Amino acid sequence: MQKDYQNEVVVAQLSGVSKNLSEEDIKRLVPTSSKYIEGWSDPDFIKVIPVRDEQTLERLDRYFILFRTVRAARNFQEHVKKLHTTVKSYAPSSLNSPLPPPPGFHDDSGRDINAAMQSYTIGPPSSNFIYCSIIPTPYPRPIRRLLTAGGYEPIISTSTAAASVTKVLLHFEGAQPSLADIRRTITRDGKDRWLPWQIVGGTNSADGIVRLTTHLSRDEAVGNDIDALVVRKVPPRYVISFEDKAEAQRFARRWNKTSFGWSVNDVYENGEGAPQARAEVLW
Repeated sequence: MQKDYQNEVVVAQLSGVSKNLSEEDIKRLVPTSSKYIEGWSDPDFIKVIPVRDEQTLERLDRYFILFRTVRAARNFQEHVKKLHTTVKSYAPSSLNSPLPPPPGFHDDSGRDINAAMQSYTIGPPSSNFIYCSIIPTPYPRPIRRLLTAGGYEPIISTSTAAASVTKVLLHFEGAQPSLADIRRTITRDGKDRWLPWQIVGGTNSADGIVRLTTHLSRDEAVGNDIDALVVRKVPPRYVISFEDKAEAQRFARRWNKTSFGWSVNDVYENGEGAPQARAEVLW
């Protein structure tokens, strides 16, 4: 986004929800043709940015929803509040809870309660922690940086990259492979499948597979939190750029929660077995 545009963007923050939502999950909260929200129109919506740990890119339970007008953001906020309150009031909380309403049952506003409960995917209906707020201006520096760049820097594509390029975050639980181990294993996997992975520039490209490094200064990373001065030790993380979204999704399905065996002798540090890979399509 343009720097002179960031102050015109209104940011709503949806908190306490699932870490695994897609942009479509968020957009479905307020359909374009919603009869429940006066004044809502699709052009008011800009995009959703999942809030992440800026050092590890791990997704948190929050999302920034960007709008062009305060009215649209307020409408979204009010709708989320009403929807969650409605669904929560009908959600079973114990064995003694009444049965959920049957299909076709409508509340006083005309909303089909059964349909609303079936499509409510943002988090547990009975949760007390789902909340939507409007972030006041002037925005904190981390949010200004997000608005200026259009997302987290390791995720967004460079101006020279094809629009179809999609990235995957890869990390491991257990023994940690080197970057060379990762390149060899992915290359071997492609050969075994007779279908090489479509990584930008190939598996040996400097831009195709990148080890993630902290892109914040210490002051930016910890702010005024003195306790946060303790350096966190986290396993290395890697960002892999694929030529299109479909290929990135296939890679994530192939490797997420799968044993990543790079040692030909099946011998790993500290006598551990092969680590479990974690792969997530970034957006």
